Amino acid sequence: MAAKEISLKLLVHKEKNQILYAESDKDFIDLLFSFLTMPIGTIIRLTAKQAKIGCMSTLYESLEDLDVQYLQTESCKNMLLHPMSASEEHCRDLVVNIDEREPIEYYFCEEKLSFLSDIKYLISTSLSEKECHSGVTVNWKISKEGPKNGARVGKDGVFVKGRMRYIITDDLQVSPVCIGTTLEMLKRLGISDATVLEERNVNLGSEEVLHLLKHSLLSKTPLTDMFLPLKDTIEEDTLDLKVMVADTKEVAQFHTEKDTSSHSKKMSVNLLVSKSRNKVLYAQVGEEFPDLLFSFLAFPLGSVVKCLGGCTNMGCLDNLYKSVEELGNKGCMKSEECKALLLDPKLMPFFGSINQLIQINELPGKLTIFNCRVCLYNGTGITDSDSGTCPHGKNIVQVEIINPKFRDVVAKLGGTFMDGPTTFMVTDELIVKPLSTISGISLFNQFNIPINDLEEQVVSVREEEALSLLKASLISNTVLSDVFLKKRKQLGKEIKPLLLRMDTSARSIKTEVLHLLKHSLLSKTPLTDVFLPVQDTIDGVALNLKVLGLDSKDISQFHTEKETGSDSKKMSVNLFVSKSRNKVLYAQVGEEFPDLLFSFLAFPLGSMVKWLGGCTSMGCLDNLYRSIEELANKSCMKSEECKALLLDPKLAPYFGSMNQLIQINELPGQLTILNCWGCLSRGFGIADSDSGPCLHGNNIVQVEVINPKFRDVVTELGGTFMDAALTTFMVTDELIVKPLSTISGISLFNQFNIPINDLEERVVSVGNKEALSLLKASLTSQTVLSDVFLKKPKKMRRGMRPGYYS
Repeated sequence: MAAKEISLKLLVHKEKNQILYAESDKDFIDLLFSFLTMPIGTIIRLTAKQAKIGCMSTLYESLEDLDVQYLQTESCKNMLLHPMSASEEHCRDLVVNIDEREPIEYYFCEEKLSFLSDIKYLISTSLSEKECHSGVTVNWKISKEGPKNGARVGKDGVFVKGRMRYIITDDLQVSPVCIGTTLEMLKRLGISDATVLEERNVNLGSEEVLHLLKHSLLSKTPLTDMFLPLKDTIEEDTLDLKVMVADTKEVAQFHTEKDTSSHSKKMSVNLLVSKSRNKVLYAQVGEEFPDLLFSFLAFPLGSVVKCLGGCTNMGCLDNLYKSVEELGNKGCMKSEECKALLLDPKLMPFFGSINQLIQINELPGKLTIFNCRVCLYNGTGITDSDSGTCPHGKNIVQVEIINPKFRDVVAKLGGTFMDGPTTFMVTDELIVKPLSTISGISLFNQFNIPINDLEEQVVSVREEEALSLLKASLISNTVLSDVFLKKRKQLGKEIKPLLLRMDTSARSIKTEVLHLLKHSLLSKTPLTDVFLPVQDTIDGVALNLKVLGLDSKDISQFHTEKETGSDSKKMSVNLFVSKSRNKVLYAQVGEEFPDLLFSFLAFPLGSMVKWLGGCTSMGCLDNLYRSIEELANKSCMKSEECKALLLDPKLAPYFGSMNQLIQINELPGQLTILNCWGCLSRGFGIADSDSGPCLHGNNIVQVEVINPKFRDVVTELGGTFMDAALTTFMVTDELIVKPLSTISGISLFNQFNIPINDLEERVVSVGNKEALSLLKASLTSQTVLSDVFLKKPKKMRRGMRPGYYS
């Protein structure tokens, strides 16, 4: 049987030897869009590693060379080297399918056929050894057959509607054929003489499609490079793929779902850096970091574009993604399901990792089959239907697939690919191998770097850094240096703020609100800085946030209530001061002082403004506070309660400390519930204090909530966050808090090159007024202790507007 091919018409500019655009039907468009469904590992495998996609090819080779003992199971390695696409069943209908695979097979124990009710789990072919966890060989299989290579009859294509012709520009922008659009394009290109244009017809088979895939990821003119090649520029070592790493300020969070634990998860990475070259030689990491990197191989391209906000800078991939969006808006997609398969492709079941940090959802690990012994013996029985019967009259049943990342029988999503605990080294170009001091020394020799030029740096990797790593690994050959060392302002000059690119998407709102929050606290022109950024000065080291300190004589007492015990409470602080520099190196304190400092983290901003007399000196925060007062005077607030929530916010129950010194009241630790077992057993028994009886006629009752700061059952307010078991701490001038260590203290003396005879110990008392000074300085200063306890108050008075603010 002859191999299938796709016909394509090209419009060529003869003098420039350039393809202006191509014209095709649904078959070629389906083929182009199918690239978005392909996992990165599949692309590397299909192109035989010829498409040097940043450091992804190196990462893939590292996994090939890695001994299987470092992975949870043998299946884990196979899954990452041969990742499956959630759209494989659809792609079998492509006229030319470059990733032809046999349908997925599922195995089960033969002896289970005697008791169909016992078939709860199926084993997927993603397992290397088809053996049941009980040790029984699983020699019975079922699969879902389907037509392939365009055998399915229908007028529509796989992803787009049929009966239409499409235009594909040289940079892979796809649009429906329109004469007006074509003429406008020719005018824009300055072409008025049609004699310079020539029509050519070409056919594409599997080999040509592979070349097109490679060119579409690495070239800005893939059609010209492929069909009118002067030289294959993407194979040249001189190819300039500039790294424009995604800045954490610009990477939008496009998930609308509720945050999951991986959003807040972080991992620590130890970098060994050459100071003179500003280059990471390698990272020393646990198994979590390689697990994150290897998980990239299972990511479909469409998910990568989505997560990076349409700014991958990979050839013409972003244009393909935008074309799907635009064709969807014009009603050219076959269905909403097909559109979602391209714009938001999911991972196949069990191909995600709890360490991947980037939220790409997995399909559920379940399968619907007919509960029929005959169908199972015949190797069929899988169905898409959620109802109905098989030809033998048997109903459907849902079974769970065993997660091949676990050694035991586990049928839930999750797990990791890498086993641990193990220590790995990851080079700048993403070569991953078990840690070896000899390999590290070889790297020093390779780059001719002396030992005294090396520096260890510890960085944290969260979701935002994971996105930067993903982008850099696609387009850079020095991934770790580009993400963790290079100045992002230089790297991101060509990346426009994603809000301006995708301002109609609700998915970017969360990130922009976070930007606005940050700028409102640090800038005097937050709207301009967020929406019309020229330079993000608030992240610069040179940002001038002068400390407008609070003199204890100038701080007004803002309580109208009677002074409580904590108003008069004092704590003692031992300061170690450099006399020549008039600088506090660190304070030696008991647990009370860190408890005071940490309690600031629970303070609402409105309470801070109130207690600092409307003079926080934080961006535009004071203006916001005054605006509420003025709007309230003009009767613009919804209610007095709403006004109080903003101007005098309370702490949630038990979020205060007896050491906080600043009197911000807590809400009572009580709850009003309906005294009804029927309501409580259904999970809805909480009521307002003035609520009447429930539906069952039972009245309300007040209960107390246990204070989580105590180890025993205590329901009253109070307590502390810090334990008295560790009694002595050191607090540096920039508020780094750690258990007291003389070695750390000496390191500080060396760091600032301060002789021992220049040190002086001073004892100061901290009460309510000093706590207010500490609060303000911690918001606006990098040298808090020095500014509060050493600087001359006369120089800082202007920043404080004394007066009673309530």
